[in-house]
Amino acid sequence: MFEWKNALRELERPSSSNFTGINAAYSAIEWSFNYLESEEVKLTFLLCSVIGHNGLVEDLVRYTLGLGLFDGVYTMEEARNKVLTVVANLKASALLLDSYNDERFDIHDVVWDAALAIALKDYRMLVLRDHVPKEWSDKEKINSWSLISLRCPQIIANLPKEMECSGLSFFHMAGAVKIPPNFFKQTKGLKVLDLFRMQFSSLPKSIIHLTDLRMLCLKESAVDDITIIGELKNLEILDLAKSRIKDLPKEMAQLTQLRLLDLSWCRELEIISPNVLSSLSELKELYMGGSFVEWEKEGVAENERKNASLDELNKLPCLTTLDVHIPDAQMIPKHRFVESLDKYVICVGDYNRFVWYQSHECWRTLRLKLCTNIHLDNGLKMLLMKTEALYLEGLEGVKNVLVELNNGKDLPHLKRLHIENVGKLAINTKIIWHNQACHWITNLRSLIIEGCGKLEHLLSPSLARSLVQLQCFKIRDCEGLRDIILTEKIEEQRKDVICLPRLNSLRIVGLRNLIFFCSGNYNIEFPLLKKLKIEGCPKLKEFISQTSTQSGMHTLFNGKVAFPTLEKMTINKLRNVKMMFHNNFAPGSFQNLREIRVEGCGNLKNLFPVSIAKDLPQLEDFCITNCGVEEIVSKGEGVEEQPVRFEFPQVSSLEVTSLKELKCFYEGQHTILWPLLKKLKTDCSALLKIVASEHLRLIQGNEQPVLLVEEVIPNLEELELLNFGDMDQFPPALFQDIKVFVVCGGSRSSIFPFVRRFYNLDSFWLFGFDFKYVVPCKGDVGTVTPIRNLILYRAINLKHIWRKDSEFDHILSNLQKLEVWECDDLINITVSSSSLQNLTTLNVSYCQMMTNLVTPLVVKNLVQLTRMSVARCTKMTEIVGNGGDCHQTIVVSKLKCLELSYLESLTSFCSRNYTFSFPCLEELVVERCPRLKTFTEGVLSTPQLRRVKQSSYREKWSWASDLNTTIQQLYTEKDEFYDGYKSDISDTIPKSIEIWIRNPQEILGFKNLGSLHFYKCSSLKYIFTSSMLLSLNQLEVIKVKECSSMEQVVREEAMTDKFTFLALFSIRIELCSNLTNFYLGSQALEFPELFRIAIVECPKMTTFSSSVSRGSGDASENVVGEGGIYDNPAIFFSNK
Repeated sequence: MFEWKNALRELERPSSSNFTGINAAYSAIEWSFNYLESEEVKLTFLLCSVIGHNGLVEDLVRYTLGLGLFDGVYTMEEARNKVLTVVANLKASALLLDSYNDERFDIHDVVWDAALAIALKDYRMLVLRDHVPKEWSDKEKINSWSLISLRCPQIIANLPKEMECSGLSFFHMAGAVKIPPNFFKQTKGLKVLDLFRMQFSSLPKSIIHLTDLRMLCLKESAVDDITIIGELKNLEILDLAKSRIKDLPKEMAQLTQLRLLDLSWCRELEIISPNVLSSLSELKELYMGGSFVEWEKEGVAENERKNASLDELNKLPCLTTLDVHIPDAQMIPKHRFVESLDKYVICVGDYNRFVWYQSHECWRTLRLKLCTNIHLDNGLKMLLMKTEALYLEGLEGVKNVLVELNNGKDLPHLKRLHIENVGKLAINTKIIWHNQACHWITNLRSLIIEGCGKLEHLLSPSLARSLVQLQCFKIRDCEGLRDIILTEKIEEQRKDVICLPRLNSLRIVGLRNLIFFCSGNYNIEFPLLKKLKIEGCPKLKEFISQTSTQSGMHTLFNGKVAFPTLEKMTINKLRNVKMMFHNNFAPGSFQNLREIRVEGCGNLKNLFPVSIAKDLPQLEDFCITNCGVEEIVSKGEGVEEQPVRFEFPQVSSLEVTSLKELKCFYEGQHTILWPLLKKLKTDCSALLKIVASEHLRLIQGNEQPVLLVEEVIPNLEELELLNFGDMDQFPPALFQDIKVFVVCGGSRSSIFPFVRRFYNLDSFWLFGFDFKYVVPCKGDVGTVTPIRNLILYRAINLKHIWRKDSEFDHILSNLQKLEVWECDDLINITVSSSSLQNLTTLNVSYCQMMTNLVTPLVVKNLVQLTRMSVARCTKMTEIVGNGGDCHQTIVVSKLKCLELSYLESLTSFCSRNYTFSFPCLEELVVERCPRLKTFTEGVLSTPQLRRVKQSSYREKWSWASDLNTTIQQLYTEKDEFYDGYKSDISDTIPKSIEIWIRNPQEILGFKNLGSLHFYKCSSLKYIFTSSMLLSLNQLEVIKVKECSSMEQVVREEAMTDKFTFLALFSIRIELCSNLTNFYLGSQALEFPELFRIAIVECPKMTTFSSSVSRGSGDASENVVGEGGIYDNPAIFFSNK
């Protein structure tokens, strides 16, 4: 053990001498490194180790360019291709790994640590992650480093006044709260500077000494004054993505060597000084997605211009890559910058910023949202000719999109076509197909049609046959669509086969009037289809129309459709389907199926015929829930009366739930085997049918049936039971290997005696369980089940986790992780002195009755606790409550991370005069705790803590001289109810309601206000007047809860015209007992982006609005009910 600990220490804290002593695995990594083809490749690999897990390849590209790493590589594209090649080779040699997408790479922990040791020993690269090594205090050594990366909070919080490192070429630091003014004075050779998530508003003045700097990254930084960057005249790459800059000042025009400028997701950027962009004569790549949209319109006099215009891009002769949002198509200039673009993502029209969350698979993507017509100017037509991915939205009054779009001309490079929310779409397939110039449709790889409500038919058989390259086909929310492939009367009938030879994914969702996929009597082949999803098509009868059926019962899939390579099938909410598969499929038709999920098919009688159920050799994930099936496998006709053997050799996950009509798995004699089943979700009644009735054997001399299941489910590890009931009929052998047991609902007193059967149980989850009738175990509990993880979610009648003689006391003694969610009856976590001594993680959220979490005695016994999180417990005033001697010392010896989030009543961690010591506390998150005034009243010791994080997701830090002082300075009056995006107005936050009543514009004027939450505002009868609505253009979310006096949300004043909520996508109103409407007025409200409306337990609400229009919005997730149930949405959303 001591050898392993020493090896771990050497890897975590590498020095120039210890690498050679590490075992053979690390020597092998060094050997692989030494045999890399060149020094360039070796340095690239070491830069990967600086970036770490799931690093962006693009960051690596920018680093290598800044360092000038590759000889003979001069352009951005050459560098990108070189890095991609090197990364691919490093993956092939197992030094790097694939990440979760193609834009990233990963690295194994062992390889990562070995790489850092090599970098330190041989390349003078110092990467400090979580400790302070002796090298950092050795000034002579520091002066020799070529690369330094600082992630260690202790170092970042105590930076030297000057960085004496003349040979440094690369410096990276994350999350700095401050940097001394002269820090960079003696690092004049620096070429790459990455100050990721810098938490102060201006750069240190010494940055002007970095005259050789080539690459500067301020990604996700709080900087808003970047004027000084204009002095870095040799800068070639400037990355300001997700920073808080408000303007790009005129000084930026001096960066005449700049080749790449990244302004992506700079949400506060509103001003780009005129002529700055046009001065960047060497600029090749400009990224502005999700950012600046305030382009100056054409025709404004030079001396009156306040902002950049798109015309400036014409003065950038080298520009090849552009990522930009242009709100008005008329602003696009008709000149040469469009001609030179090789890569682009250009959004034209009134898009909100959420469009940039969508991934763009092609680097020639054009999005068009045109309100009235489709007439394009020359600039757009040039782009269209090069476009590979085209997104079309709006286009009211257009009769034929594909013909009118480019005057019928060819789109030679188009591979992906996405048509969305086209009001009166009609696609004339004859014109597309018969126009010889429009053969581009044969190149389509992706076809997506969404929200085209007037569309009745999509494809003809001839057009369908022309989609020979199509790989992805998605149709969604087209309410008028009756057929996807329609046979017209004049269609020739001699070709009876339609083949989509390359289609990989087919998704049909929300087509409420769809009757057939194909209305003709064709055979349709999908030779390469892997994924099929059909959801929310209540009128769908058959995939392919069949003129006659033998039994008179339609089947969704018959022998006229072929999916020989299908791997994943999802069928959901098809209420018209009674049979899923016909029994006329050839053997092996579904032999590649790995996952099938069938949900919400209320009239479905069975799932498989015998022939298919016996031939699913690759099936791994099997789910059927909330259906009307009486049997899962149908007996069919003409089947011999002999035992049938069903074996599912690869199924590892099985869900059979909410099947109220289920009588059996299969009516005839049969056996079932699930040899690899690991995870089972079901209820008690269905469980008996899953393991099969024929296993109830009559043992000789015993008339009672005995369940023999040892060979049926021999490897079950995870069991989830809905509505826990009587389990006595099942033998203990069925459960002895289970590691995870989940109970959802139920109130049986026998729950804990039953848990004793689980000899290897590791995790126990109780969801919605009623503890009212649970009784203590009698007598000796015997062997204690070694449960390490316990989750309690919405437990009912649970006031205490521990009481004398309770079964929980025996469970808690071994527990390592405890999570408590929404247990509103729970008062606090009070346990015996011997409980929770092994607990390492404690998470508590949404427990509304808790005023404190634990007593001092409990805290003292949490000797292994390393992480604790408390969130959204509205009544909690302190974490540690009263108990015992107030002058005692409490040492929380191993706690490293403490998170306190959204605790609106919290005033302190502990209000008593205890002495607290947290010797290992390194990370403290305090988020939205507006009443928190001090951490503790007594003596406090936190030797490792150097900063307080103010958000779980954003890098926002604070630190004063000590923790108590930091807490005292953490919140201003505004911070109590506004976090930079969301504002909470509530009686529980007196200052917020005081300001709202006095002058709402003080809150509505907040920069970037996107979400308004009103909670327990007892004095408000309404929220907005119509005159206030003009301040809500950026508002995205409105939530109202428990406002007992509120009668309406918007009260009309003198409003002469309709008002549009431009960005609002979610409205939720809950538990407002006197609310009668959202708005009653003479003028219309429009919600073009509205996606979700939820009205819950508002019994007096009879109408949403008398004049309301959703515009192009969808509101596809309406939830209306519970306390005010409205059967007719057309009446609820009346008038418009």
